[in-house]
Amino acid sequence: IIQDIKGLPYFTIAEPLEDGTIILRSSIGQDASHTIGVFDKNKSPKYHYNDTLLQKQREGIFSTDGMLSYSREYNSIIYTYYYRNGFTVADSNLKLKYRGHTIDTNKTAKIKVAYLKNNTERKMSAPTLTVNAHSAVYKNLLFINSRVPGKLEDQILWDQAFIIDVYDLNKKSYLMSFAVYKIKGKKLRSIFITEDHFYALMDNELAVYKFRSILKKEIK
Repeated sequence: IIQDIKGLPYFTIAEPLEDGTIILRSSIGQDASHTIGVFDKNKSPKYHYNDTLLQKQREGIFSTDGMLSYSREYNSIIYTYYYRNGFTVADSNLKLKYRGHTIDTNKTAKIKVAYLKNNTERKMSAPTLTVNAHSAVYKNLLFINSRVPGKLEDQILWDQAFIIDVYDLNKKSYLMSFAVYKIKGKKLRSIFITEDHFYALMDNELAVYKFRSILKKEIK
């Protein structure tokens, strides 16, 4: 295994595929903007990046921060931004398929950055609005845990549950939303999807939900 990944460059997130191929997120450049790359042990050079996939806003590292997923069946990399209503879809060769938007209206990341030690370090200087907290993909469906209530949505429901929005990557459209009720005030840590089930890790407890037919029929 060690020999298979010899020459693997620095990365902050990795999504392994097959045959020694790994999708990477790295922070490079003067402003440490995140960028997406692919490592393939069978090619020379073994890795390359596409620094146009992720689009920064004002500063680089925080506005491009997000979550990396891969759909094997759809042969697509999906990168969902934390602090704005966007996600990027590309194939495994880093060719852009399209840029999608969530149903939230926050197009610009609301970030304030403080620079320390003669501009050699940076940190967020104020609480930041997280738009998309967690994401997972299964085949053609993208599941996103949204953190921003809509104007017409019930605040009581938002206090009691985590809201999951579902998007169809093939149709490039929003499908539906559903609620995952909180367990004893525990925080949602991650989500995972299979053909029939939705898994939610809340601190040290794992909740498992079975999909109804209305959602299952959308899985292609």
